[in-house]
Amino acid sequence: MMIELQRTSDIFGILFDPSASRVLMLVDDAGNWSLPHVHVSDERIWLSNVVLTCSGMQKLLMANVTVLRNVDAIHSDDDSHVDLIYVLENHSLDWTPPPHSKWIAQNDLKNLTLAQPEFAESTQFKSLADSV
Repeated sequence: MMIELQRTSDIFGILFDPSASRVLMLVDDAGNWSLPHVHVSDERIWLSNVVLTCSGMQKLLMANVTVLRNVDAIHSDDDSHVDLIYVLENHSLDWTPPPHSKWIAQNDLKNLTLAQPEFAESTQFKSLADSV
């Protein structure tokens, strides 16, 4: 009897401030910092499914955001889970970030406890900002 694995995805967004020198990060109750993210249970999201990414990020950030490009896709060993990291663009005028968020510069990363420390390489702000 073959047991099918439940497939899940986490979608993370890199949203730069207007100067493209800092990225928005959110803090959880334990004090861990993370890129804005949405968990999708019972479904495996593919890179090209940007509609779900946009709608999830728009609800989370209360902003009109679009996906510019994918930065990384990190698959679990058994391929039942994927973390997708996208660069986002905000089109909302006079938008205020959520209260549990902060604009973080690259040199501030080393002083934060990251919820996903393995993402630090994907959040190298300067190299990403130069290509936005």
